[in-house]
Amino acid sequence: MAILIPTLSIILLPILQRLGIYIHTSYPLIEEVNIILFTFVSFSVLGMAGDLFPQKISHTVQLIIGSFLSLLIASILYINLNISFLNLPNFGTLSLGPLIIPFAAGVIMLFSTSFKKTNHIDGLVPGILMISLIALWIISVTMLDTPLSIFTAVWIGSLLAFLYFTVYPARISLGQTGTLGFGATFALVGLLLGKSVALFVIGGLFFANPIFIKLSKLGWSEPKIMMRSWLIGLMLAVFGLWLALL
Repeated sequence: MAILIPTLSIILLPILQRLGIYIHTSYPLIEEVNIILFTFVSFSVLGMAGDLFPQKISHTVQLIIGSFLSLLIASILYINLNISFLNLPNFGTLSLGPLIIPFAAGVIMLFSTSFKKTNHIDGLVPGILMISLIALWIISVTMLDTPLSIFTAVWIGSLLAFLYFTVYPARISLGQTGTLGFGATFALVGLLLGKSVALFVIGGLFFANPIFIKLSKLGWSEPKIMMRSWLIGLMLAVFGLWLALL
């Protein structure tokens, strides 16, 4: 449900626009909806294949397919949505031109794999993700990007319900289906907002997997690691939000 509901929420937007309802967007509506849907669904399917056929879909195979998908998505961002810049706090924008393609592909791939590696403590990824998405939702609202604000808001709501079952002791897990899909889409939202620097700050805890492993070896319980991580994630989200709004 945490995957299905956000997907359905933005499918309705083009229909509402055709009915005459005004929808404010930063990009052509159809193109924006398509890239969000494609990223969310393609990486979720890749993760699902890994969950269902772990012997056939190895980590290496996932990296190869994921890299191809990331390059394809990055190319669509550049060609169809004309995204070719980075927003640097206090310095303005930096135009990368076609170089945005390898950069964006790297960001998408980095977050998708980081989400997957971090998903070994109950409630950790969903909780940090929900906090991080609230920061991205605030940014999308300030930019008046209706598709992104609706998508992230619904995503947050579905994660809140999902979190009830994933905190320690977890009764269900995101698996690779959720972690790859969520990681890639989280990166995409940051890229669509043009806030890559803030994205890495807001989602910084997803790169702290060695720290979580070390804390576990030191005897920290999963609930303790989870709650401390949520607090740090909240601080990073606030700092990243401040950077994004400079």
